[in-house]
Amino acid sequence: MAAMPFRMTEWKAEGENPVARVLVIDDSPSVRALLTERLSAQGHVVEEAATGESGAEQAIASPPDVIVTDLVMAGLSGVQLCRLLRNE
Repeated sequence: MAAMPFRMTEWKAEGENPVARVLVIDDSPSVRALLTERLSAQGHVVEEAATGESGAEQAIASPPDVIVTDLVMAGLSGVQLCRLLRNE
């Protein structure tokens, strides 16, 4: 199994934490809102998807640095999503 290359979208000033582009995929609006709020407060650029299918489309069209996904969702589950993206 090959390791995924690590990259960051942009860097803050020297000595500060790097900023990542994060895709949050969860079917719960309140969970997405909480994660987006917390990650944005840390300076990360956050995008959201409400389903595994829409998250997969977003991730394939414009790969984020990090994906945070729910494992149990209707339709495409988080596990299925990870398998799909690993094969892309």
